[in-house]
Formats: sequence, C-alpha cells, structure tokens
Amino acid sequence: MVTTCERFGSQNVSFSPDAKSIASGGDRVSVWNFDINQLVKRGCDVAHDYLKNNPKAESDRYLCDDIYKKK
Repeated sequence: MVTTCERFGSQNVSFSPDAKSIASGGDRVSVWNFDINQLVKRGCDVAHDYLKNNPKAESDRYLCDDIYKKK
C-alpha cells in the first residue's frame, strides 16, 4: 500500500511500502531513492578519488573502506 499525503496545494507526496522511495507529483513526477545502503555506497563512489588523493582528506582517507569490503 502506498501512503499519499497532500502537499502544497495540488501536489502529492507518496511513500513506498518499504519506506525506501518517495514520489511527488504535480506537473511532473519526481521519485527519490532513500535506501540508506545505496545512498552511502553512491556517496563513497563519488568521494573515492577525493578521499584517496587529496592531502586535506588524510584523516578521512579510509572512511569508505568498509563499504567497499561489503561488495
């Protein structure tokens, strides 16, 4: 069952049954993925080069290592 809530007049927000996705609609429909494991992996993928190569990231260099070990 999808839960729908009224938001900002004619636009609606719907939550997926597993609470991992949110959709909003009006003139266009937008869907957001909120699966925390996928979001963390995606963030680590984006930050990978920065964490490994930037001298300013030395204290955080191994922040995502556990995420990559779970593959």
